[in-house]
This record gives sequence, structure tokens and C-alpha cells, in this order.
Amino acid sequence: MATPWRFSDPCLRNRVHYLDITGEIDVFEALAARDAKAKAQGVTLLPGVGFDVVPSDCLAAHLKRRLPDAIDLKLYLSLGANMSRGTAKTMIEAVAAGTRLRRNGRLVARTRAEEGSCDFGRGEKPTVQVSWGDVSTAFHSTGIPNIEVQFEALPAIRRMTQTPAIINPSWAWASCKVSSRRRSTGCRKVRAWRRAELDKRCWWARPAMQRGKRFARA
Repeated sequence: MATPWRFSDPCLRNRVHYLDITGEIDVFEALAARDAKAKAQGVTLLPGVGFDVVPSDCLAAHLKRRLPDAIDLKLYLSLGANMSRGTAKTMIEAVAAGTRLRRNGRLVARTRAEEGSCDFGRGEKPTVQVSWGDVSTAFHSTGIPNIEVQFEALPAIRRMTQTPAIINPSWAWASCKVSSRRRSTGCRKVRAWRRAELDKRCWWARPAMQRGKRFARA
């Protein structure tokens, strides 16, 4: 969530359209809250123009048209080996903040990711809940009040769901503020440690995903 405000706010002021490929729930919600201002300025604010969330959001809208009375939506995704380091970093931070889903129209967070199963075309596979952008966008696209997203539980995905809350940016910031009262280096140490730990967890994500992909194909 490093760039949306840096660019979207100037776009609003200067009446320039804005889009990005972020997939973060907080970005979607914050930009949706700017909807009235964007309309008044004649500006489009359009995050999530990549894999997250274009195809899945189109699917959700299609399902809603076919089932107009639907009140529950569960999206199941299998990413295979195609997870970038940036996506892995976003997911790890999101997991550390709690597994987010939508209940009765409101975003809620769970401390534990629930597991399930889905047939992705090669037999039933285990799945696990994740915090994914569709929890935000599918609600705005469909009005369905109860939404959750589950990924195929490949080894890397399972490991991500076990990320400790200490990696959570808000936790690190709170610790930083406490530390900075005691010594000026406290904040830098907390932030440096968190970055190193986050980077370490990202580096193993892609090889683990690739191993899971090969295993699944076998």
C-alpha cells in the first residue's frame, strides 16, 4: 500500500484518471470511499486492474446475474507457480493482520484461517482462507453480503497462513512508537527487522509454489 495516496489524490485534484494493479483490501475500500468525490471531478479511480481482481470479479458479477438472490459467495483460486514476490509480500502482510472476509456486508477478521476443499479440475484439493481483494470488490460489484476467498492449500500458501502477527505493519508501527520513546534507534531497529523477516518469507514463496505445482501435476 505504498503508492495509492501519493498518486490518487493528485489525480483527483488535477482531474486525471487513476488505475493501478494493487490487490489490497484497504486500498479498494479507501478508493471506494472517494467515489462521490471522483464522480464530482469526472475522474475514474480504478485499482486492481491485474489478475487480482479482474477475472474473479467478472466471475462474481456473472454469478450474481445468474443467481440474483445469492447472499453467500465463496471464491476458490489456484495460483499454481505464478505468484510474484510482490504478491507474496502483500499476502504475508494480510495474513499477519488476520484473515479477512465479509459478513453481513461488513469486513471482519479472523485470527485463524479456516480450511475447505475444491475440485480445480484434477480432483478434490484442500483449500485455505486468505485475505484477498475480492472480499472488498465483489461486494461492490454484486451487493452479496457474505464473501470469502480460499486458495488451493499448496505448501507455500499453508506456510503463509502461519505468518505470526508480529509481521503485521500496524503491530510493527505500534512497537516502533513505543521504542522511539525510549531511544531514537528503536524505531529503525523494529522496521529493519520487520523488512528483513518479510523479505525472508517472500524469497521462499516462489520456489515452494513451484514445487507444489509440479507435485500437483504429478
